Amino acid sequence: MPDSVHGRQEVCRTAVGLFGGAALCILMAVGTGSHWLVLPAVGLLVGAVVLAYRILNGQRYGYWVAWAAATVVSVLVAWVQPDGRVLQLPLACLTAVVAVVSFMRWCAHRP
Repeated sequence: MPDSVHGRQEVCRTAVGLFGGAALCILMAVGTGSHWLVLPAVGLLVGAVVLAYRILNGQRYGYWVAWAAATVVSVLVAWVQPDGRVLQLPLACLTAVVAVVSFMRWCAHRP
């Protein structure tokens, strides 16, 4: 975890910025129908998860962020690769359930 409050706020702002960039890439991909924008979106999402882990490190059930990101990545891969939808969509559902349960437990045990 970052040492100071300022460092923690900077990491939070950066993670939110990366998440916003991923959301923008996804919206542009949906709007244009171009699948190539999915790759930077996945990269930005992974970066946001890494930074979120720096903030949530040590908190019980703080890994819910990674499960939520895995859900989004599974859905994006299913969208880009239609042949893999048979496997990707059930995987997305499973990771979504784990993300929701972990998030609810994290909220209950949050400091």
